[in-house]
Amino acid sequence: MNKGELVKAIAADAGLTQKEAGLALDSFINAVAADLKEGNKVTIPGFGTFEVKKR
Repeated sequence: MNKGELVKAIAADAGLTQKEAGLALDSFINAVAADLKEGNKVTIPGFGTFEVKKR
């Protein structure tokens, strides 16, 4: 699934327009990225955990 397909799925499931769903997805991605940049770990139960690791 790519971003466009995810936007369509969110729009259909939530009763939003594709533009609104795209904005919501972008907002989610930006919020996760901002928290990761601060060195925090983001956990979404039932979905996954995101964290920055140094290799």
